[in-house]
Amino acid sequence: MLTSKYDGTESMPMMVMQATPCTGSENVLLIQDNVPWYAGTGQDPLGANATELSAQGKKYCIITSSDLATADLSQYDEIVISSAQNQGFYDTLFPSGTVHSKLDDFVKHGGVLSANLADHASGQGNNGTWDTYTFIGGIQHVEGYSEDNKIVDPTHPIVAATVPCTSGNCGVIVDTASYNDLDDWGYSSHGYFTHLPAGAKVILTDEKNQPVMIEYVYGKGVVIANLTTIEWRYTGGSGTLAQNKKLLANEFAYQDYLVEKRKPYIPTEGDVDLATETVQCPWNLEQEIEVQAEIKVFVEKYKHSEGDCQGMKPGNGDDIAFTIVFGNYGEFAYVAPTAKPTVTDTLKVKAPVNLKLMTLHLAADYKLYYGNTSKEVQVGDVLYGAVGSYKLQLRKYDATANDYVADFDLPPHYISCVSMLYQIEFSN
Repeated sequence: MLTSKYDGTESMPMMVMQATPCTGSENVLLIQDNVPWYAGTGQDPLGANATELSAQGKKYCIITSSDLATADLSQYDEIVISSAQNQGFYDTLFPSGTVHSKLDDFVKHGGVLSANLADHASGQGNNGTWDTYTFIGGIQHVEGYSEDNKIVDPTHPIVAATVPCTSGNCGVIVDTASYNDLDDWGYSSHGYFTHLPAGAKVILTDEKNQPVMIEYVYGKGVVIANLTTIEWRYTGGSGTLAQNKKLLANEFAYQDYLVEKRKPYIPTEGDVDLATETVQCPWNLEQEIEVQAEIKVFVEKYKHSEGDCQGMKPGNGDDIAFTIVFGNYGEFAYVAPTAKPTVTDTLKVKAPVNLKLMTLHLAADYKLYYGNTSKEVQVGDVLYGAVGSYKLQLRKYDATANDYVADFDLPPHYISCVSMLYQIEFSN
């Protein structure tokens, strides 16, 4: 049995989980049979998870593993599973060795689950384990104790603390010294994950680069799973170390962000008009065509989105993309009139959503600008909703001018394109 080097809680009485009953008004559910390790100084006697959920102002309630069979999970947006639970908890949570079907269905239908799965722990859980059992999406784990946890993705919101947090306990996770955020907690993690689903994001690893904190999509929902001693740090070991609340606080704040991100956006009639503006192009070429022989300039604009794939309108967190294809079918070059842009476009964002540019694809000799300004369109830019129209102007490098110009020529038998992919974000 692993005994944390600072832990003296094995003789503590088991807490009975009846202090936060479910009334039907909660949207967050905490599942635990016993306090993970113990409750820290000045914290809720029900432990770290209950303390931080309250600090973030979440409406939550607590059930035990035995309540899961009869619980209605449809009212909850988020579920939290506590670490360091007793053997009865894990046996009930994994009937026949596979995670309970109600938890599987909860995530599959759009729920967000924070699964704190560190087992073989001391304290009230006293070495309970889910060894040989299979969690949501087929993941399993191998027992192993590490004092060295490493940051794999420093940009992930759980590490970078980039999402709103109301408790004041969140902060950027660093990996610089013992007891700071990640290392030497006796132990920092109790195992590593195997059989990760395709596309899973690894957030933290152990010293052998084995995943100990991951995020993955399952069905319409998201799972954040970790084998770190996340509640142990929050409580401050057995009271001999300073409480380090950031990792757990960041995890819970990120849960809220995921819930908001995945809410469907239902626009009212005429509320969304993101791609109906016609691409402006010098169409008045009739006389020029007669004079200059065959010039056939063309331009088309296409909108495609994640909503199209689902047979519905794109929602919050979905992607929406625009592609402008232009060129010249003709036998002769189109010579652009001086000071007249060859290709411009207008995006209207009338809905209360923001569009964050995630991908921009251009040919090497083109750049995209906002209107006739000097501000270049770049990945990471945000178009703020309900602002109005955003003018986009395409410019091509001109060696003579040693600059990018808007009134560029189109050679004969020529085609090019501009592709922009935006992520839809709520503007609260």
